[in-house]
Amino acid sequence: MLAVTTSAYSSYSSCRQYREDLAGALLTLAGEGRALQVDRIRAYYDHPGFVGPTAAAVGRAVGELPEPVRADAVWSS
Repeated sequence: MLAVTTSAYSSYSSCRQYREDLAGALLTLAGEGRALQVDRIRAYYDHPGFVGPTAAAVGRAVGELPEPVRADAVWSS
């Protein structure tokens, strides 16, 4: 089985809870005499394919702010 966490950012609900639920399911299956291998997609919060488009979208959104608001916006690229 391939496990994909759908949130790029770590929190209990987006990461640890999934791992705990998978571990419980694996224990249940093992108790029934069935084995299952679980592979995980690596965390992607720092992957260039995620960071680049996210930064570009933030830059576009900041550029669309009205000038008085944009002048006070704090962000770094």
